[in-house]
Amino acid sequence: MNLRLINSASEEKLKKLVAQPSFLCCQIFNEDLVGVHNQHINLTLNKPIYAGQAILDLSKRLMYEFHYKVMKPQYGDKINLLFTDTDSLCYEILTDDVYEDMKPIKDLFDTSNYGSFNKTKHLFSSKYKKVVGKFKDELGGVPLKEFVGLRPKMYSLLYNQTSTEGITCEKEKKVAKGISKTEIKQTLRHEMYKKCLNEETTTTNSMTCIRSKNHELFMDTVVKKGLCSFDDKRYWKNPIESYAYGHYKIDTY
Repeated sequence: MNLRLINSASEEKLKKLVAQPSFLCCQIFNEDLVGVHNQHINLTLNKPIYAGQAILDLSKRLMYEFHYKVMKPQYGDKINLLFTDTDSLCYEILTDDVYEDMKPIKDLFDTSNYGSFNKTKHLFSSKYKKVVGKFKDELGGVPLKEFVGLRPKMYSLLYNQTSTEGITCEKEKKVAKGISKTEIKQTLRHEMYKKCLNEETTTTNSMTCIRSKNHELFMDTVVKKGLCSFDDKRYWKNPIESYAYGHYKIDTY
């Protein structure tokens, strides 16, 4: 049984506790203090969470259909999948103008972030803005210069970004699971990802974080392995090409 003490300043909290299905009784101590008895609630998680499973399955179907029914028929051997996640795809496409190629399949994309670039003005539309199931260019029409993928959740993107004043500068987007955002921003660079891939090196990163022990908060410095190109979740044909385990081409190597 749970006993919660409520003072006169917490009237709304008292109403919520009394309205709960686990409510048993109240005990009034004085005009400013009341005790609320609630029964312990035990949840038995003996069934799968169908909604979450269904969402992931629908996402997988959408991703597979886009890759195998749209992109592969359109480009054939001129397209390489660099990486994919639950809701994203990154491609290397050998074509003269990928934005012209998008015209026939424009309805598959949310192009609401394409307004300010000359090459993508003709694709701009807010019709599918934030519509579920539509793909969106994460860089907003800016071509990707370089991609370095080391392992799942550890990659770097390099691209040029032009300001409203016409000044072009290089930008990086870096992802490294297990490393704090501050450490990624201040320490990691795109060239470090390339060096890790080409020379098979690793980095060591230190992070300062807030931890709790016996309900006491304290600052702690953690030193752990950072960038690393070792990946045992896929079969690697060479340092930059891989297949999922079970792929029919693996037997030929």
